[in-house]
Amino acid sequence: MQDGKKAEILLQWADKQFLAQALPNSPTSLRSDRVIDYAFVRGLNLNIQVYNGNTTSDHFSILSVIPLKVLQQKLGKNTHWKVCFLKRIAKKELNLFSFSQLDNLLHLRNSPSSSSISFWYRSKHFLKPSSSSLHALIDLSAQIVKESDLMCNVAADYYENFFKVSNIVRPHPYTDSPLIEYDNNNDVIPEVTLDELINTVLAKKKISRCS
Repeated sequence: MQDGKKAEILLQWADKQFLAQALPNSPTSLRSDRVIDYAFVRGLNLNIQVYNGNTTSDHFSILSVIPLKVLQQKLGKNTHWKVCFLKRIAKKELNLFSFSQLDNLLHLRNSPSSSSISFWYRSKHFLKPSSSSLHALIDLSAQIVKESDLMCNVAADYYENFFKVSNIVRPHPYTDSPLIEYDNNNDVIPEVTLDELINTVLAKKKISRCS
């Protein structure tokens, strides 16, 4: 009886606001044949359909479609475009969420937190210590120097002379480097036969396999 009074008050309010009921095409409750999900609309056509798939709730899920400036027979086409538009929005939001999660993870890894300690504790098993050392240098006389004290003097002399240069040019290894001048630039390339070329390639392959 109390539910009936509440429903009557709600319907009277809807009539005063010029609202129309939008009901699903079938019952939405799993416990009874009642329609427990509906909406009030004004000035547009709202189509509510019941989704009969699996659910963990005590009532079925519903799908609502609002056509905009299209005829009723084009409702299916309008729904298709709306779904594509929502898919783009969802994809964009997912990308933003992924980037924000990456920023949060990087921040947590470098902060004094429990998650940071756990991450570095698991990662240290995959981190291998490495070191590099210089065993010898070549001095200005093209001699190999292996003694540590003499190596320090060779390096100091090299950089002292290097920084005394008034114009230091550091060419880029790919674009700014000068052209290579070979000693035999003017020599004519001899002609080779196909058999000689094949024999040379086979010989190179044998050498690479043996090495």
